[in-house]
Amino acid sequence: MDKVIRIIAALLLLIVSGMLFAETIKSNAEIKKSSFYFFYSDYCPYCKKVKPYVDNLAKHNFKVTYCNLENCSEECLHVLNNLSINYIPALVIFDNKTEVLIGVSKIKNKVEKILNETQ
Repeated sequence: MDKVIRIIAALLLLIVSGMLFAETIKSNAEIKKSSFYFFYSDYCPYCKKVKPYVDNLAKHNFKVTYCNLENCSEECLHVLNNLSINYIPALVIFDNKTEVLIGVSKIKNKVEKILNETQ
């Protein structure tokens, strides 16, 4: 229960922090295309299940930004708030379009598809 409270508190903190830094945040056009943002928490068992798949993207030279909710960068806060991400694990893909994937199976399936297409 304590872990759930920590995650909820971290999400609320991110929302408030994002509002405070809104004037200094980049626009989506400034975020490099074909980039991935992985939102997770060290306390989340589902995040731990999907992290190896995201790590595999990075090993194949995809640009992956890891956004740990306990210590989020301003760039991660921008993405989190602009896309109204409320659940983890979440993988955001900026390519020709913006795609937000929530949950182990959706992230796992998409990463496998991307890696299969690049072989």
